Amino acid sequence: LFREHCTGGVCVGGSPAGGTGSACGGRVAGHPVVQATRRTQASIATATACNTLKGDRGLLLNPRRSLTQIKFNRDGDLLFSASKDNVLCVWYWHNGERLGTYEGHQGAIWSVQTGRLVHTWQFPTAVKWVAFSTDGRHAFLTCERRMGYPGSITILEIKPLGGERESLGFGAKNLDQLGRLRFPLGFPENPEPVSMMQPKESKALVGGWGPFDQFVIAGHEDGTITHGDLLNTVKHHSALITDIQFAKDHSYFITASKDSSAHIYEAKTLHLLKTYKPADKTPLNSAALTPSPAELVVLGGGQEAMEAARTSQRAGKFECRFYNKIFEEEIGRVKGHFGPINTIAIHPAGTGYASGAEDGFIRLHQFDKGYQKFAAEAIFVE
Repeated sequence: LFREHCTGGVCVGGSPAGGTGSACGGRVAGHPVVQATRRTQASIATATACNTLKGDRGLLLNPRRSLTQIKFNRDGDLLFSASKDNVLCVWYWHNGERLGTYEGHQGAIWSVQTGRLVHTWQFPTAVKWVAFSTDGRHAFLTCERRMGYPGSITILEIKPLGGERESLGFGAKNLDQLGRLRFPLGFPENPEPVSMMQPKESKALVGGWGPFDQFVIAGHEDGTITHGDLLNTVKHHSALITDIQFAKDHSYFITASKDSSAHIYEAKTLHLLKTYKPADKTPLNSAALTPSPAELVVLGGGQEAMEAARTSQRAGKFECRFYNKIFEEEIGRVKGHFGPINTIAIHPAGTGYASGAEDGFIRLHQFDKGYQKFAAEAIFVE
């Protein structure tokens, strides 16, 4: 069991360029880090409706604050978590042990390897979402609309002092002994945003980068999805969009919404490809895509947190739901949380997944050997 967060971060984003930078949006700063105590605990297989969804699981305990987002690094050996506090935690995936924490404010960037705070951007309202471009040179942010300040979509350039953008490239001189990209540790005093857009009708909540970082995609409070400079829009959701996650090549993405549906869109055209709707009309907070060849979609959500205390685990619909991505059919569920699931992250290798919920737990699931064998056979058939 692990003790971690205590009050205000809302989003974590990892730098794909070597996995050496991370960012977190937060609201509260200045509290000391709560030191962790650890006790190892073994757990056994989880029974589900589908045999391929059984697996060993571990769990991390956050007894004070609910989880808002979790994310794997590119190699899949580390898991980062943000909750309603001012610290970002990093965990080992293979055993659930906490590696450390990062302290900072909204818009902060840390060096993952050293934990050193590199730079902080100040915003008048809370930063709700952070997404790095695939080359690690830019960051996509969404800011809250509050206290007379308009909500915004902001693009920041991540570059060191002197404007030497080449130092973020993939040349041999920029790699450490393990072949990982070194992240620069110098920034101008007050770097200006590359771009800032202020949606007039509905504020942006989530978003990310399209293929080759050519444009950004944002999900809004009214269910609208915008493309690029807000000129191209589609609306298939009838309520706010709670999550957006992209395929590995960013050619398509999936959205989750409070209207109890998830959609897959083509990134370049915003063409609707697939729709997933739980039969029990569960509000969805997160949706994730497993990597090929296992074509699965994982959805999570549940009854609103304010009502969860008066319902049972089953009635609250706090399960992770697995769907066949092609046929849009539910094939199984994994239960365990006793609060609405807020975030789901799939391991980059597709060997498992993690889920974080309002109950303060992060649950780690390893797919069993049957699932691994199925994936290997699918590769052989292809």
